[in-house]
Amino acid sequence: DGRIARMTGQTSEFGAQLDSLCDAVTFGVAPAILMLRTVQAELFPFVGEVDILPKAAVLGRAVWFIAAVYASCAILRLARFNVENTPDLSAHLEFKGMPSPAAAMTVSSLVLLHAHLPTFTEGWRSAGWLSQTVIWAIPVVTLASALLMVSQVRFPHLANKYLHGRKSFGHLVCMAIITVATVVYFRFALVTISMLFLFSGPVGLLWARKRAALRDEVAADDADHD
Repeated sequence: DGRIARMTGQTSEFGAQLDSLCDAVTFGVAPAILMLRTVQAELFPFVGEVDILPKAAVLGRAVWFIAAVYASCAILRLARFNVENTPDLSAHLEFKGMPSPAAAMTVSSLVLLHAHLPTFTEGWRSAGWLSQTVIWAIPVVTLASALLMVSQVRFPHLANKYLHGRKSFGHLVCMAIITVATVVYFRFALVTISMLFLFSGPVGLLWARKRAALRDEVAADDADHD
């Protein structure tokens, strides 16, 4: 693991490449196949257990294309991380592009939620609608996660931001409440956390641009008054 290697001073190029190879399979290929098989099994039940090639003319090929794009973007994200990354801890305070573990968690959380929806929604009138909404959202969110992985959008490093260093008592209480809620409502909490993190990057970018535009307006007004 990269963090353990940095803590023990055992970082190396070989270790970085081996770690990325494992990440490419775990966070790139595996979520793509998971998404593909889940969507195909729900929308195209005639697809065989072995043959994973799309059987539908347009929609099936689109799902297959999204899976390929996701896996490719995850590999590109990891390759860029290896090239631009430094072993210094200061370089790990934020991410350029959505980190591949977060993208994999986002895709997997929706698949997990869809698999267990019948248990939670038994007897609900909107159970069928909710299940269809989730299954259609999975490929859309997968594509969005793929594009965000190779983007220049900045994402916060949650561990370093909220867990590193000394924290106030109120902060610890909030973290404890979130932890308990995550354990009790695991599947819903996982989806909620994943989606909040996914939107945190684009929303943060828009907010930063808005603040920059406001600063420019204030600076222009001050210059006019001078």
